[in-house]
Amino acid sequence: MLKNIIHRKDKKTDANIYNEIARLNLAQRPKINLFSYFTVNEKSKTSAETALSFCENDEEKLAYLNNILSLIESSVHSTVNGDEMSRPSTEAEEMKFNDAVLEKFVQKLNLKQLEKFELLKDKDIKKFYDFIGPDFTWPSTSDVNERRAIYDYITDPRFQGQGEEIAINRLAYRRLIETGSLDSSKGKYVHIEHGKLVGYGSELSEEEYMELIKKNPGMLYSLIEQKVIRVRFSSTANLKEWQVNMRIRKKVDRNDVAIIKNVERDDENNLDFRLIMDSGAEVTIIPFFVRNKMKYDYGWDTIPIRFGGYGSNLDVFQVSVAWEVSLGDGIN
Repeated sequence: MLKNIIHRKDKKTDANIYNEIARLNLAQRPKINLFSYFTVNEKSKTSAETALSFCENDEEKLAYLNNILSLIESSVHSTVNGDEMSRPSTEAEEMKFNDAVLEKFVQKLNLKQLEKFELLKDKDIKKFYDFIGPDFTWPSTSDVNERRAIYDYITDPRFQGQGEEIAINRLAYRRLIETGSLDSSKGKYVHIEHGKLVGYGSELSEEEYMELIKKNPGMLYSLIEQKVIRVRFSSTANLKEWQVNMRIRKKVDRNDVAIIKNVERDDENNLDFRLIMDSGAEVTIIPFFVRNKMKYDYGWDTIPIRFGGYGSNLDVFQVSVAWEVSLGDGIN
């Protein structure tokens, strides 16, 4: 599905199971048992070949095949003793296969680094693996923040419908930067849809941008050379000083409103955010979870801009359509 945009190393050729069994240091009897088993279990044969392609050496391959032999022997024992199992079951083997493959996948992509934001669920790792494929590697130009965002776009049900498209286009954007394939002489902005470079352009008006995103939700239209935003951090001894409620609303859809309270509670991450209006700041920044209060997930760039100064190593997503910001919550 992603072959147009996902960078792959030289792809490993799936191991032929029969050649591997014959080559490895197995006794004759186990070899015959494995040959017979995979001859009548095509699904297991395919799974085993994929699993063997993930093994780093012959020792791992032997350990994997010995596990299968143990399952075969256990199944035969159950059949002989009149248990309900009448043929070798592949369910346990499939579970072992999935666990082994996903564990390798997690290690290869260092997915544990993404848990600095939230623990990863096994079902989401499997969903990410099924979508992205076993040969996927992260773009070298993406940091942990963007990698987590891409992971969430693919696995989080909140983004269903356009999340995968956003992820594909962001990966394509990073690959193009990684390979030096973007030509800023053709335009300051790059346009990507379905993981493919559509063309170059200049800054769009709000109407032009909205027309473009309506045609393809999840498309990417971004600056080739990202600007750096400098952010000032502020604190005060009096926690009530400068604190206000704030309301943001899309001008193009005045029903899409989010209220930001002077103290916002993010229960998911067990954090409190305090809103301070700083008239000297270059930008007004809201927490990402507040953005999720909006009805529709559009109106923001899908490529983050890097913080500078004290906000280094963090990313912000700029708005891509006009917004109204007002003090108060519409009531007071």
